[in-house]
Amino acid sequence: MIVVNAQHLVNRSALTCNRASIIDHLYICNPPDKPRICFFFCRFDEETSLHSRTFLKSIIRQCLSNAVIPDELADRLESLLKLPVLDEKKLLPFLDKILEQQKSTIIIIDGLDECSRSERTLILKTVGHALRQQSCRVKAYISCRDDMAAELKRFCTIRYHVLINSHNIQSDLDTYIRDYLEEKRANRELVVGSDELLEEIRLALSAKAHGM
Repeated sequence: MIVVNAQHLVNRSALTCNRASIIDHLYICNPPDKPRICFFFCRFDEETSLHSRTFLKSIIRQCLSNAVIPDELADRLESLLKLPVLDEKKLLPFLDKILEQQKSTIIIIDGLDECSRSERTLILKTVGHALRQQSCRVKAYISCRDDMAAELKRFCTIRYHVLINSHNIQSDLDTYIRDYLEEKRANRELVVGSDELLEEIRLALSAKAHGM
């Protein structure tokens, strides 16, 4: 498992752009035995994305997109996914069968720290279960705050650990802020009297940027 930790002064949106670039890279590489790529973004402004049941449903549905399973099994799975309260113990065997159909699967989770501790625990239990598969190769790429290492190690073995701070992504952060302001200005959601004032706003946001 690869873990990317962000210090608190790193802008969340800039990091998410970085994760999106990684997903694009994995698709472009396209090796002979192309791995299945499943990704999930935990968004603070979208309540449903912060629940483990949403994560599990999303990963299973993404895996199903190129899996072949008997109709009877597919119907049973669909019935379980439609239940208002998911039963992880019943769903995990289905996930195992789906993962077995692909030699390699990569699970990408962005912003895990946005979820509550109880929801993170359920998500990490699912990821840890998938990583222990013997019949196929499963890798996980998780981004979160730098104070979650101990929590991750309870459920998963960390192979690689990358720490990103505000200094080594400063150029990406500046680019994100500049493009954001220009977009707001073009849409007339931000009205400023001069380019000099816009630059002052950009510099202030860059200096005081905090994790989102």
